[in-house]
Amino acid sequence: GGYDVVVCDPPKLASRRKSRDKALNNYRKLAGGAVGATKVGGLVVFCSCSAAISLEMLQRALALGARDAGRRATIVERSFQGPDHPVVAAFPEGLYLKGLLARVDDL
Repeated sequence: GGYDVVVCDPPKLASRRKSRDKALNNYRKLAGGAVGATKVGGLVVFCSCSAAISLEMLQRALALGARDAGRRATIVERSFQGPDHPVVAAFPEGLYLKGLLARVDDL
């Protein structure tokens, strides 16, 4: 990879829980491409706006995609939607905007 920073912010990939497995595979492929396009020591911003994808699922997709690209992604920051998008306590899926900032290193 040759870029210092790569931002990967796809549209909603999982509109429902039943489409989650396919979406996770697509997130993994996107992560591999983003990490592969980033130079060692660079940063990847990896985002999701799919309520069916949890932060942990997004993190795993990033880790697996990085491994597929022969790299390691180290998360340095996690971000979420701002206070103008409140989340009802009984509806955790309302926390649908999430992002990971990761440094790219060799394995």
